Amino acid sequence: MKKYTFLPHTADIRILVESDNIEDLFSVSLEAICSILISGEVDIHQQFTLEEFLEIGSFDQSALLIDFLSDALVIMNKHKAIFPYVSIQSLEERKLSAKIYGYPVDEFKEDIKAITYHEANIQQIGNIFQTKIVLDI
Repeated sequence: MKKYTFLPHTADIRILVESDNIEDLFSVSLEAICSILISGEVDIHQQFTLEEFLEIGSFDQSALLIDFLSDALVIMNKHKAIFPYVSIQSLEERKLSAKIYGYPVDEFKEDIKAITYHEANIQQIGNIFQTKIVLDI
């Protein structure tokens, strides 16, 4: 089970992300960010023509997720592309090595200014991992 749901928020975008494992939590979070940028469903079966390597360290796993998404957002803006697919090579409590894959888009429908640490707290509830992500738009 991998899913994201948009939650009400007065000024920003707020997302509840859930998955069966921590790797998929990172993956579905990235997919959610991409869907916001293009204002629609992301085609993860698209021919990927771009790839970038990311190596990130942070002070805990929740901050690591936000730092990963923030770095991916910078790359997306740099290439005017979305990167909806991640291949995680190594994921530890405070360190991530991964490749992200994407393709150019004609335009972004939404401008994400920042991915905030507000409400970012990865929790495991039973067999489900979840977190909330708040985007400054």
